[in-house]
Amino acid sequence: MLHDRAVEAVIWGMPVVNYDLMYQEMVRKTHGGYNLPFFNTKDVGPVVLEIPHANDGLFNGSIMDRWQVAIEDVGPGGVDKGKGGKYLVLPPGYDKDKVPAGYIPMPSYTYQGLRPAALCALKRQLRRRR
Repeated sequence: MLHDRAVEAVIWGMPVVNYDLMYQEMVRKTHGGYNLPFFNTKDVGPVVLEIPHANDGLFNGSIMDRWQVAIEDVGPGGVDKGKGGKYLVLPPGYDKDKVPAGYIPMPSYTYQGLRPAALCALKRQLRRRR
């Protein structure tokens, strides 16, 4: 029984340990081709993540909480249907009725999270703006 509990602890703890390791790596290496913005709503309140238009449908990703549970998908498979939008990540217990018009509310069970996304579309969009 003790062995089973230990295995369960490892399995269930992996997402938050992985989150912390990715965060530490990003803090040490602030350059490179990463597109993993981390956010923390504990001290600042709701956080706006502005997602660009997917254009050709290749900009995909998920906004995840600290446990790496998807809060919402972005891009063609997300609530914005690839048109882009202002996603508002809400801290635990935040009143959704306070969200201003034009924002996509996303309640989170944790204060911290990240938004990984496909880099190929982002790089293509950046090239177009030059």
